[in-house]
Amino acid sequence: MPARIRPAEQRDAEAIAAIYRPFVEATAISFEVTPPDRAEIARRVEETGRTHPWLVCDVDDHVVAYAYASAHRTRSAYQWSVDTSVYVDPRYQRRGIGRGLYTSLFGILAAHGFRNAFAGIALPNPASVRLHESLGFTAIGVYDHVGYKLGAWHSVGWWQLTLRAHSAHPAPPIDSATVRALPQWASLLAAGESLISGGLPGKSVARVIFACVHNAGRSQMAAAFFRQLADPTQAQAISAGTNPGDRVHPVVVDVMREAGIDISENRPQRLTDDVARQAALLITMGCGDECPYVPGLQRDDWPLPDPKDQPIEQVRAIRDEIRLRISELVNARGWATSAPLSSG
Repeated sequence: MPARIRPAEQRDAEAIAAIYRPFVEATAISFEVTPPDRAEIARRVEETGRTHPWLVCDVDDHVVAYAYASAHRTRSAYQWSVDTSVYVDPRYQRRGIGRGLYTSLFGILAAHGFRNAFAGIALPNPASVRLHESLGFTAIGVYDHVGYKLGAWHSVGWWQLTLRAHSAHPAPPIDSATVRALPQWASLLAAGESLISGGLPGKSVARVIFACVHNAGRSQMAAAFFRQLADPTQAQAISAGTNPGDRVHPVVVDVMREAGIDISENRPQRLTDDVARQAALLITMGCGDECPYVPGLQRDDWPLPDPKDQPIEQVRAIRDEIRLRISELVNARGWATSAPLSSG
């Protein structure tokens, strides 16, 4: 599926938080020291998005990167200037996603009526400098030893991009709702998509289906762990059921949250023949003969107990067994992620 650039929504908060977390915890790329949680990211998207664009990039319906703008300063004379940031999941870097998001972002900022975009880059970060300068930013100065993080002082370089001419009597920037109503909105949003590579040259992405009857417990946990442990440029997970329930079991949501994965927004999906045909491997967890038969599709069965109505200690044991099996699967197939942290 080709990459898609769209406005960030509240439902993207968990994915955005997950992309941002390692940059906060392990690098000086961000000067935050405590990773914001899902609720805080949702608040930022909501508040900032009213006046400034916040975009995400979807690949196969998963958010893999985001870019946004915010006010450069709060005093009124600064209202035509913004700060910009872009963060890309390290597993998806070097595919033009940062460039694509920024291209869409800058066109939308100009439509708002903003005149200047600024980027602060913790130094050294040659990859980020190359990206910004290739898009027209020019270096304007350095805040020397301005921040202390991870046991060291860090300098921040500043780059500037002119978005529109500096007219003598500029109108105030317009809000996001007004921009989204413009006839050119769709083309502004999609402007950067053609710059994004759809995948790694010469490699196809394997799809693995995790299936059970109600898609409300075991298969949801398996797909969530797979997405955490597998390199998405090599393999991706689909979760479905033959008779999907109304929601994911609350106790399953709770034990996955304990493991650092939020699946509270997941909804059970139906396993159809068409979905099964997308996969290279079908792993069943209880649907047995009810699962679709697709000639040539490799199948495996994990005979795990249904977590429904089980005490939380038993559900934790099921969760841990699933995590172990997923780890063994991705390592045996060569799908395990090993990407380093770096900036987008």
